[in-house]
Amino acid sequence: MPARTNYEVQMSAMSRDHGDVGDLAMIFHARRMLTVTRSFGFLTLVAVVAIGAYIYMRQTQNVMTGGTANPTSTLDLIGVKNDLVGIAKAERAYSATHGKYVSIDELREQGALTMLRERRGPYTYSAEVSDLDFRIVATYSGPENSGMPKTLSIDESMQISEQ
Repeated sequence: MPARTNYEVQMSAMSRDHGDVGDLAMIFHARRMLTVTRSFGFLTLVAVVAIGAYIYMRQTQNVMTGGTANPTSTLDLIGVKNDLVGIAKAERAYSATHGKYVSIDELREQGALTMLRERRGPYTYSAEVSDLDFRIVATYSGPENSGMPKTLSIDESMQISEQ
């Protein structure tokens, strides 16, 4: 005979002592335990979903850069940063083979930069170059009080700065 659990022993004793009333008590007790277990499971699920939603919201706030909550502006800003990195990489590659930095137009003419656009959204690109260093600048020309940075720049250190 298999070993009986403590719960089974208690229910058996209750049934023996109280007859049909014990059977009814066992049924109510089992239902109560099932309800408590299901309620606990549901509350745990709600807590996990709430924590997940909180973490998700915090992460999406971090993605909204530049103090703007406008998704289009956020995409423009991310695109501008990617463009700056691309132009800076082209400058570094050109400098490695030619020993100097050149303007964005000259990078295009030499085939070192395949990006044809002069601007993205409200930002226009320009370059400040010398033989020893460079600074690529994206200047904002959109509406005031938009929360967008007025200038973004990158230099040979590959660090993007916002002003």
